[in-house]
Amino acid sequence: MKNVTIHPADAGRRLDRFLQKILPAADRGFLYKMLRKKNITLNGKKADGPEVLCAGDTVTFFFSDETFARFRGEEGATPDKAPATLKPGAAASPSAGRTGAPGIRAGRKDAQDAAGVWPASLTVVYEDERIVAVNKPAGMLSQKSAPEDVSLCEYLAARFAETGSLTFRAGVANRLDRNTSGLVLAGKTLEGQQFLAECFRKRTLRKYYRTLVFGQVSAPREIAHVLTKDEAHNRVRLSGTGRPEGPAGGRQRPDAEEDGEVRIRLWAEESFPGCTLLKVQLLTGKSHQIRAQLAAEGFPVAGDPKYGDPRKNEALSERLGLPLRHQLLHAEEIFFNDGNGAYSGKSIRAPLPAHFERCLALLRRQKEGQGGKYGF
Repeated sequence: MKNVTIHPADAGRRLDRFLQKILPAADRGFLYKMLRKKNITLNGKKADGPEVLCAGDTVTFFFSDETFARFRGEEGATPDKAPATLKPGAAASPSAGRTGAPGIRAGRKDAQDAAGVWPASLTVVYEDERIVAVNKPAGMLSQKSAPEDVSLCEYLAARFAETGSLTFRAGVANRLDRNTSGLVLAGKTLEGQQFLAECFRKRTLRKYYRTLVFGQVSAPREIAHVLTKDEAHNRVRLSGTGRPEGPAGGRQRPDAEEDGEVRIRLWAEESFPGCTLLKVQLLTGKSHQIRAQLAAEGFPVAGDPKYGDPRKNEALSERLGLPLRHQLLHAEEIFFNDGNGAYSGKSIRAPLPAHFERCLALLRRQKEGQGGKYGF
């Protein structure tokens, strides 16, 4: 028999989904059968599966140690032809009544091993009991793109692995391109993760970026395009407002989730010869959106290797005497609108990375020394 106490991080999850998480190798039908036969109980009583779990609830498994280990997917578990179970009231194993018996936490170690030590370049800028906000450095993936990758998700899962939760793993609520720095939010609990997912889905928060672009931007403006994803080349293509015709050549596809109208709002914060520091509000949320839209309007992001201007990138690097290691685009602020409970009106900010600040300092120094006459 195994007793598992529900951790606050798992509160709000349905019992049947919790069971599928904790016993990933078990057939779904088998789990429902065990519920019907009271070989899995909730707080000592029969359960059906849709029950919503609360912190402190107890889920009891009347399984043999071998069966429990096998359905946990633990290495070395001996397969058997039919599930072996212990009936309620039968003799319990030596681990009876013990919460978090050996093997319960299997599956956590992989994240800890993969992520290793929390990087010094990855800083936490806000944290409470439900959510955490980190300042992701450029060069780090938000999520894996290949099985061998170690992304921000792995670092978060490793950092919060020892909370006592059996099924919950901290994960990002929003994503940034690998070479874009700045704010990424994550839920530390299931409740926090669901809350953030709802905020991003309903767009009840505002996202602001800072970026250095080539060209002179004067008046504030809002930019709208129609975005189409080119999966084969990991690029996006833009056209005017309104939905495009069907895809050409089978490579591009209009899609309600990935494609459609994209909009940004921008303001000039500081002007330099040949370039402008912008504040950008992301009104929609698509991959590569800001970089592609600014480039389409004639204001490519400095340092951007995909949508930018290679000649201007090289000229700026030479002018500053500083290599542009990545695009100068930073997710700086997230603001929670009214209606977000305790978070209403809350602003979370992430400072610019040192490399970005260094580029701006050099531009200011040159602007003063050259009278604003140097351009591209």
